[in-house]
Amino acid sequence: MFGGVALAAAAGAVLASAAYPLFLCAVRTGLRLGELLALQWPDIDFNGRFTEVRRNLVAGRVTTPKNGKTRRVDMSAQLTATLKALLQARKKETLKNGWGSVPEWIFCTESGGPLDGDNLRHRVFYKLLEKAELRRVRFHDLRHTLRACCSRTGSRRRT
Repeated sequence: MFGGVALAAAAGAVLASAAYPLFLCAVRTGLRLGELLALQWPDIDFNGRFTEVRRNLVAGRVTTPKNGKTRRVDMSAQLTATLKALLQARKKETLKNGWGSVPEWIFCTESGGPLDGDNLRHRVFYKLLEKAELRRVRFHDLRHTLRACCSRTGSRRRT
């Protein structure tokens, strides 16, 4: 679990990364890695500021969320604005690359396919921790960081 100073250090490293929207979503929603990787644009309600967690992506296979049920997770104004900007960037990429439509995956590869969780963890997440001079933690610990922050502030947010 990260404390406030560690989160600030990590934020500096992440802000400089193309993975910023993904990590902001992870920290602000507490979603599991597979749930993040499986998010698709129709899952996001920008007006209502929430996302529907409908699926999980593990080892290239789409499955149901861990408990088998869909759930709604609120989004902060910051996350909502970041995802709107990401969608606009994806629309520009789509035109530039001559794709027929915006890739369905919110967090995708340069070719529009779903990200691989192991690659993300090893090639991006651990390198960002190293760059921020933070100890190596599991990606899943971001989920616990949100829960700890919420409990300190008295929020009853479910993740």
